[in-house]
Parts: sequence; structure tokens; C-alpha cells
Amino acid sequence: FSSLQISSFDSLLELNKQKCPKCTKSRRWYCCFCQIRLIDFGIPAVDLPIDVDIIHHPGENLTKSTAVHACILSKQVQMFDFPEIPDYDVEDTLLLFPSKDSFEVDTIPIEKYKKLVVIDSTWFQCKSVFRDPRIQRLKCVKFPTYKTHFWRYQSNVDDTHLSTIEAIYYFQRHYFQRVHGTYNGECDNLLFFFLLHSHIIRKRYTEYPEKISRKIRKFMDE
Repeated sequence: FSSLQISSFDSLLELNKQKCPKCTKSRRWYCCFCQIRLIDFGIPAVDLPIDVDIIHHPGENLTKSTAVHACILSKQVQMFDFPEIPDYDVEDTLLLFPSKDSFEVDTIPIEKYKKLVVIDSTWFQCKSVFRDPRIQRLKCVKFPTYKTHFWRYQSNVDDTHLSTIEAIYYFQRHYFQRVHGTYNGECDNLLFFFLLHSHIIRKRYTEYPEKISRKIRKFMDE
């Protein structure tokens, strides 16, 4: 992450948990259930070149979902719980999903689209969302190979399977560069909470190495 322009999160590290004003659950910086900020400082706001809708599978635990990060960081991101899916215009909406029929982002005019749809689930849950007729209508795009930096490894899935926030970030970056011809970190703060959680996990398991699970160990060795 050293080459990215991500805001400092130092002011957030020592904050205690507080109750969400909507659901009263105790959280530190934001409520993952209500998708609202719990503090009014230290968290950047990201202006995205294209709006995002996240279709969240109910089996995906929101406390572990990186998709929530995008909802907190940008007002242009909305989350819907499957099977709730908006009625999309297929002419201006893209689905980011690596199906066998997906187009590489650099091979189609992605800049003509106004909405990006992303599925938030484990790789084993996503098929039920992807098969929905309302989703099947949308044109699919995928990336060239990127390596994930997510610490939550899934069994039988290699490190080219990105977390939701990583996928959103890379698409926004591609889209911005396509529209403006250059990219200078304008969307990097989408990874603000991703980097914050990564920092905390690395610090915790450096201090308590005996608690490192087999899945976390690979992340720690990178």
C-alpha cells in the first residue's frame, strides 16, 4: 500500500467502541449493519467516477464484509440485501463478476456506463445471486489478474480472488483512468478501512504470534 495515497488513520487507532444511534450495537468507527459513521472526524470521503450498487448475500456476515467499507466512505455506494435487486437499465449498468462470458475491462467502453453492480458474498455463495434473472441480464466485466491482500482466506480459492472492496477499488481506478486518461490516487481512499484493519491484524498477531491461525499465517508472511 506504500505507493497509494491513503489518508492517515492514526487518530482512529485509540478510539473506544460506542453505540450506534440506530441499532444500539457497539462499534468503533462505523456501524456495519446501518452503514453509518459513528465519528465525524478522521474518515475520508471518496468521490467516485461511477456509482456502485452492492448486492449482499444474507449468508455473508456484515461484520466481516469489506463491502461495508465502500458504503461508509462514499455516498455513491448503496447496499441491497438479496433477493432485493433494483430494476436496472441494462444499457447503462455493468456487473463486475468473473464469469466465463465476462469481458476484460480494457476491451469494452466502460466509460459509457453509469452504474456498477457488485455481488458481496463468499465465492461459494455468489452463484445463487449470479443466477438470478435480473442479474443475468447485465453485461459482465472482469479484471486482468490482481493478487488479493485480504487476510480472510477461503478454502480452495487462490489469491487472485479479490475481496469486495478490492474489486470495487480496481474498477474505479480503471474507470477513472479511462475517462480522464490518467490516475493520481483519486480513489485510493476506498482502501482506507481495508488498510486500517490490515494494520490492526498484523499488529495483534505480531504481539501474540501463538494466536495466528493457519489462514492468517499466509497473510502475515507477505
